[in-house]
Amino acid sequence: MLLVLAARARSFRAGLRLTKPMPADAARHATKKTLTLWMTLLIAGAACIVAGLWQTGLAASPLTLVSFALTMAANILLLTLIATDALNHRARPRAHDGRRASARRRGRRPGRGVHHAGAHDVAKR
Repeated sequence: MLLVLAARARSFRAGLRLTKPMPADAARHATKKTLTLWMTLLIAGAACIVAGLWQTGLAASPLTLVSFALTMAANILLLTLIATDALNHRARPRAHDGRRASARRRGRRPGRGVHHAGAHDVAKR
């Protein structure tokens, strides 16, 4: 966690330096140096996470590991299902919502009745 925060701080400082006018070569060098440090710190953080999980896995029973893997898989599938359902719900409004939305798009207030062709003609009223 501290490595990631240090990498973010370094990236932020480098970004502030890049906002000032500088030659293209100096900008490329500063960007490359920052990205190298960022990737080094991220890889070191990932290695620490893997080492910690490895130590936890060695200390745990096989049944606990299998249970953990199945629980994580079930949680991921459930969250995917919830996110997909939410996206589908936003993309396709229900019938009564669609009617109101289309009335608003046409500039009419919902619930004013159906407007037939020619209903706007004053002479026919």
